[in-house]
Amino acid sequence: MKHSLALPVALSAVVIFAAACGQKQSSHDYPYQAVPFTSVKVDDPFWGQRLKASREVTIPLAFRKCNETGRYRNFEEA
Repeated sequence: MKHSLALPVALSAVVIFAAACGQKQSSHDYPYQAVPFTSVKVDDPFWGQRLKASREVTIPLAFRKCNETGRYRNFEEA
């Protein structure tokens, strides 16, 4: 499996966009209501596979690389 930062970056952009859209507005000004992200379930085969790959491969790899390169130690020292 090819490792890429595109998926985590795209997912981060979606989360940031969703948070920005979730700002309080009166119901008569804006027809949509914010939904807590903990209430969202992704069961689509396309996105489900990508989320699974991110959870099982990309994120553990990122943590392992941070440990191998000493990034965690930098935070401890800072």
